[in-house]
Amino acid sequence: MNNACRHTKTAFINTSQTGLFGSAFNDFGEKFTVIDKNGEELQEIMIKSIKPDESSGKVIVTILDNLKHKFEDSDVIQLKEVNGMVDENGTSICDIKEIRIRVINTSSFELVDVDLSKYSKYEGGGIAKQVKVPGTVTFKTMQEIDALGDSSEYLDQSLIWADFTKIDNLKILHVINKVALTHPNLKT
Repeated sequence: MNNACRHTKTAFINTSQTGLFGSAFNDFGEKFTVIDKNGEELQEIMIKSIKPDESSGKVIVTILDNLKHKFEDSDVIQLKEVNGMVDENGTSICDIKEIRIRVINTSSFELVDVDLSKYSKYEGGGIAKQVKVPGTVTFKTMQEIDALGDSSEYLDQSLIWADFTKIDNLKILHVINKVALTHPNLKT
């Protein structure tokens, strides 16, 4: 059934419930566009400083004291209301619509691929506003997953577990669930 859906470019969702275990398998094709990767509300956080790191030269943004951001690596932001930071053509750093970030900790992050030497000095203020950017996800078919056997490749990014209390036991949970699905009359 999954291969027939893949052939016609139709999304495939398979769910099962076996005793204590439940699973859902999704195959939305080789190139599925995701507009919102996590469904979280967009964040806006106030900035304390924007400056280069002395040792690495990376552009580091620090947010106001006692605040924490929830950004993730590779999130995209736009800067707003920053004082200073204008290039020789009068273009503000706030005019850059999409700036990818790398998280350092909950109070600071790096602006990736931003050259501070083009801009005047940071003078204060500013807000970092998260921007949702569409991304592409590649799904495997059920047949491709089954062909992996008991390989550790099962535990790639395409397998997401909802039981985060047992995050260290992903492989064993997968094997137990697979046994329960393939041997439904097995007594526990």
